[in-house]
Amino acid sequence: MAFYFVPNLLRLSLGLSVPLLLFRSHAQVSVSAPEPQPVPSSLTAQFEPTGSEPVDTDTVISTTGGRYFQPRAGDRDFRGTRTTTGTRSGSCSANGSVFSGLGPRSVTGLTTSSRPEFVWYMTDAIAESPMLFRLLALDENGQASLVDSAELSAQAGFMRYQLPDSVPPLEEGKDYLWQVIVRCDPNRMSSFLTSTLPLQVVAPTPELTATLATATTDAEKAITYGNAGVWYNAMALVSAGTSAVDKDVRTGLLQDLADLESNDEAFSSILLTIVDQTSSQSAP
Repeated sequence: MAFYFVPNLLRLSLGLSVPLLLFRSHAQVSVSAPEPQPVPSSLTAQFEPTGSEPVDTDTVISTTGGRYFQPRAGDRDFRGTRTTTGTRSGSCSANGSVFSGLGPRSVTGLTTSSRPEFVWYMTDAIAESPMLFRLLALDENGQASLVDSAELSAQAGFMRYQLPDSVPPLEEGKDYLWQVIVRCDPNRMSSFLTSTLPLQVVAPTPELTATLATATTDAEKAITYGNAGVWYNAMALVSAGTSAVDKDVRTGLLQDLADLESNDEAFSSILLTIVDQTSSQSAP
């Protein structure tokens, strides 16, 4: 089966011909990256929350006190264009269904890895739909080019995607966007849900390196990264954790992210819904 490029965000997502892959929590997915190509400015889309159930904002974190994630002083606000492509129709219409990429939106999310791991969350109803991951690089004029793409078989819960070795390592200081597109009804683009988040690679500070050297568990390392404002390393370390402390740190990171994004009511609410649904559960 082949698809053809048309200059539209969602049509472009159909224009990528890559193998269908089964994504598993502990597996690194390797795909061949297509040649970079221009991407329309309309690509910076966001999802629309698909659930409206009440959120429990009193979730208790049982690990050590203090914040789990705090952006660094001076972190740059993300001012990309935001349009809505989400909908409640199609196979994503079940009550309480939830989908979101996990990372900052009001500021650019940071990683110290040139091959970062991306994490998102989805519920059973949405996991029935085919899904596309894309990573895009932005130049100094804000123009985007495709870096990596992969068609994935969705599963409910926390999903992870590791940038494969076939893709050139990401550059420090360069702006990127990562997207997850859920094709609720593959024959109707208006049904697609899209989450788009900003990303930048930074060098670890000497203080971060020194503190990491004393951390002995993934949870301790995640808290260290989170306190240093490095979201993606922190979440990657505990996204698949099954121990009580890993789950608590993961919950704490999500709650702090929801607090950070409190001015974006829809995004903050869906993050708290994920907290409510997963704080007492194991990752898949």
